[in-house]
Amino acid sequence: MANICDTQYAVTGPAEALEDLWYTLQRLEVNRREIPLHDMAEQYGLNADGKHISMRGHIYYGDYDKDNGVLYFDTETAWEACTELFVELNNVFDDRLCFNYREVEPGCNIFVIHDRQGFFPEECFVTSSDSGIFGDEYYDAMTFEEAVRIWCEAMHFDRAGRSTEEMVAFINDYEYDDDSIYYDIDPFELV
Repeated sequence: MANICDTQYAVTGPAEALEDLWYTLQRLEVNRREIPLHDMAEQYGLNADGKHISMRGHIYYGDYDKDNGVLYFDTETAWEACTELFVELNNVFDDRLCFNYREVEPGCNIFVIHDRQGFFPEECFVTSSDSGIFGDEYYDAMTFEEAVRIWCEAMHFDRAGRSTEEMVAFINDYEYDDDSIYYDIDPFELV
């Protein structure tokens, strides 16, 4: 699957609904195999195909924090998150679930956070090359200040009083001697 979108979910709602979802994920062997989204839809009798809802992808991780009432799962999907599928799934639970998520697909410039409950405090997503300057190829969500600090340390660069906003603009416009080197700081869009 080209243009892979990686999305982390933190789902809250009534305990019985979260336990139902967790039981379904366990029955489908979450954390032992990749669960096709189509299999999840079938478990709840969703006619996603009939509604032309994308299900290209799978769930590759899941965890249930019963004490705090949060179900976590991660998906890899084609191009973008399969948000419409989870809207349909929420309909099964009478819209009582809250799907918080962080969606990342650098190839399509998708950096989105939908978070009503504070699960994803990151401000930006950093991608960098495997250049030796920044270590291994790097992909991570973080604050702008963290992203600037990592770049300044790797480049042995003195901020000289520049604000974080000024540094982000400077870093994103920086021209390296080698075209294969990059360090991109992309802000998350909050939806």
